Amino acid sequence: MKKFENVYKILCTEKPDFIFFNAIQLNFKEAVKYKKKEGCNIILYSEIDYSNSAQNWLSLNILHKIIWRNVLNRYKKHIFKIFYATPASSKFLLEVYKIPVNETKLLPLGCDCSLSEIIKGKIDRNTFREKLGVAKDDIVLITGGKLDQRKRTEVIIEAVRLLNKAHLHLIIFGAPAAGADQYFNQLKDRAAGHNIQFTGWLDSEAFYEYMAISDIAVFPASQSVLWQQAIGMHLPLIAGDSGNQDMSYLNFNENVIKIEQNDITPTKFAETLEKIISVPGLLDKMKKGAEKTSKENLSYDIIAKMSIGYE
Repeated sequence: MKKFENVYKILCTEKPDFIFFNAIQLNFKEAVKYKKKEGCNIILYSEIDYSNSAQNWLSLNILHKIIWRNVLNRYKKHIFKIFYATPASSKFLLEVYKIPVNETKLLPLGCDCSLSEIIKGKIDRNTFREKLGVAKDDIVLITGGKLDQRKRTEVIIEAVRLLNKAHLHLIIFGAPAAGADQYFNQLKDRAAGHNIQFTGWLDSEAFYEYMAISDIAVFPASQSVLWQQAIGMHLPLIAGDSGNQDMSYLNFNENVIKIEQNDITPTKFAETLEKIISVPGLLDKMKKGAEKTSKENLSYDIIAKMSIGYE
């Protein structure tokens, strides 16, 4: 728990029309004091859910159910809107803080559509693929991030091995998370000889370039903003729900396939990929669905307007 210093003084200097809180804060007091004096809208945005918070009895029952709930209840009448990042966040707001669903609204993490268009417009897809040893009409899967056991990257590696298709490639970007070097080396050993490439850690532009030459984004487990970024690059998304991480809320236009927790296996991912690749027109349909979703539902411009009440 932390209370930031000089918040009221800063608010009086900056004179904001909107004050955003990314979680329940002790500084609600200063924001409400400023609102009463100058007039503004206070907005609460919550990304908290059972997968990233309240991991033990003390945290759930004392910190969240007593302390933070009481803070929120004290200042709730002064809050203009309460948004949640995922359905799991909405569940947490309801069950732990007792905020009814009808008093909250989904505001998903978004994507930079303008940057996506710039990258897609300037990259020579065929030349980039050629440097990687990938043919123009081959199918490229992409996954990655901070690689540790939670991401279950071995599942997609084994799925590619099971499919054993000469025209199917997997790109894995990122580096091992702290303490995961042994796991990372095991991934590389299993990937050897199977059209699987490791890029290492990428800067922002290179990351988007690799997305631009890919066909399907695959994330076996662990919730990530990479889901939205992949959709922003017009990629179909296959993702596993490893527990309280349902990504179905991003499936606006049949662009997402959810793998249930008990089905996060190489066989299930291989079957899912086989269907997308082999059913005529399905891959293109999902790509168009991702493009539509990025522009109509996840664009930063749209989300910014939603957040201040101009949706």
